[in-house]
Amino acid sequence: MIGPQTLAIPIRSFRFAPFLGKELGPLSMVTSLSVAEDFTDNANQTKNNRQSQFSTSIAPAVAFHFDRGVTTLDLAYAPSFFIPNTGPRETTWNQDLSLRGSWQPSAQIRLGITQDLTKSNNFQAVGDITSRRTGQQSFIANTASANVSYSHSPWQATLSYVNGYSLNDVPGGDTSRTNSVRAGVDLSNPGYTLGGSYSLSRGDFNISPSSYWAQSAEAHASHPFTPRITGTLSASFGSQTPDVGQDFAIYGANAGAVMALTPDSTLSVSMGPQVFAPRGSPSSITPSTSISYTKQFAHFSLSAQYTNGLQTNFTAINNTGVTQTRAASVSLATSTFRDLTASLAGIYAESNFKQTTVAGAAAGTTDRTWNANLAIQYSLLRWLSLSLGYTFTIRTSTEATAGFYENNVRLALTAQYTPF
Repeated sequence: MIGPQTLAIPIRSFRFAPFLGKELGPLSMVTSLSVAEDFTDNANQTKNNRQSQFSTSIAPAVAFHFDRGVTTLDLAYAPSFFIPNTGPRETTWNQDLSLRGSWQPSAQIRLGITQDLTKSNNFQAVGDITSRRTGQQSFIANTASANVSYSHSPWQATLSYVNGYSLNDVPGGDTSRTNSVRAGVDLSNPGYTLGGSYSLSRGDFNISPSSYWAQSAEAHASHPFTPRITGTLSASFGSQTPDVGQDFAIYGANAGAVMALTPDSTLSVSMGPQVFAPRGSPSSITPSTSISYTKQFAHFSLSAQYTNGLQTNFTAINNTGVTQTRAASVSLATSTFRDLTASLAGIYAESNFKQTTVAGAAAGTTDRTWNANLAIQYSLLRWLSLSLGYTFTIRTSTEATAGFYENNVRLALTAQYTPF
């Protein structure tokens, strides 16, 4: 897999104000206010000198939705204030902003824009349990994109541009800027689908004397063998040169299937080899695997996922270069009762670092992270809800000082109001 993989379960699902851009009508507005108390027994997520901390968070949020047929716009803004038990003078102000817009001047052409900005004093806002940036390290992450798509059955072509910027506010932080262009074409028929894409990126880090070029290409195909089984094939290539570390290329091929086992359950399987080829060093072949299963029962839903493969993390806020990552997650969720919802999730992730980077670790280092999350939400009134969350995280590492464990408890009261 060329690019970072995303785990479906965030590390702290109740930490920040929710995204409120749900569609209530052609023109709608939703506001909310969340007040929460947090406790952690390891605020800085360190192996030694553990520090416990109580904190109060206040998070107002507002979201707008506009839909006029050919034009849509969604905007959500959620600032948050964290007041530690050391006193109001240590209060920090965090911000989350999300923008989505589209315009369809004709039946075939659609233009879109996106903007995502996060400014936080806590690196867990990224939602990546494998993050090497931990604890109360502040950062800014901003991603903006523009895209245009042209559809003329059975063809669809897309062209997109993405600008990414990240700043880690720590001594020697690896500030990065990335500009990427991607072009793709898809052909869809009742009997098969074919498609492919090519992307080219230009990026730089403040810790590197030169910028880098990166490119990737992929092709995919699918065919429904039966109403319930669809076969898939894919191939990919990626390279980066020059860079902070060693130039490299990654080749991959996968075959798989998507199966509707029952009307309420789905199984997806994809497997194949990957080749990691660093310049001047021997190449290595590793397996690439993706397995996911979902099942809807009478009173709860089950979701399970397993992935194994190479990741490139140069454009991520947590830049750790190339890693071989294995991850497994299982989650249970229920909404049997009208006013009560609950979820239980567990994640295991293992990362082996192929390159030495500032945010990562020395090449050859292996991190193993376990995470468990319990979340309960109860609706006191139609506009008022109470939530309780507990998260346990433990990390072991072949690097002596990188391991830690943390218990986090959060109690929050959230009010939501819809003016129109």
